[in-house]
Amino acid sequence: MSSDYNTDNDGDSEYENGEYEIPLAERKIVNQPSDPTISSLCERIDKGKIEVRAEFQRKYVWEKKPIIKSRLIESAILNVPIPSIYTAEDETVGKELVIDGQQRLLTFHGFINNQFKLKGLSVLKELNGYFYKDLSNLKDENINFLTDKLGDIQELISQRPIRVIKILKESHKLRKESKKLLEKAKKMVEYEIEKEAKK
Repeated sequence: MSSDYNTDNDGDSEYENGEYEIPLAERKIVNQPSDPTISSLCERIDKGKIEVRAEFQRKYVWEKKPIIKSRLIESAILNVPIPSIYTAEDETVGKELVIDGQQRLLTFHGFINNQFKLKGLSVLKELNGYFYKDLSNLKDENINFLTDKLGDIQELISQRPIRVIKILKESHKLRKESKKLLEKAKKMVEYEIEKEAKK
């Protein structure tokens, strides 16, 4: 992925060909920030209130990258800053569409639903090999040491707040342009996470 990132030839062609020439009155993005917990985000996905697999989204490429997924969970436990999730209101389908943050949301949702176990953790090595469901009944002395220091591991994950920026329907004319700008930022975030996973 690093090669793709370093050889990104898109440049500023969008600006050069006038794609971003939007009337001044329509350029303002109206957004609403919030800080829902990981568990509440997963619940909204289950209820169909958040669409993580919109047509414009790519496939879940982290599916076969267990270490990257595990490092994200580790970051949630340790309260390491996690990039914001961007969504957009869509009245036609009556839900929020994920513009940026699909890989992170699907990873959180997958772990809480016990779809993969932790692997390759660099700081909380004692948690390697555990599914989410296992974290509620830890008996290993090394794990107990961690819980004494950190608290309930399951709760640290499920109750971890994640910043979500919802682009309101008033901004629909800018949604396409916003997504292109966010895609560039997303490449940088994923490149850094993968680079950390290779250390």
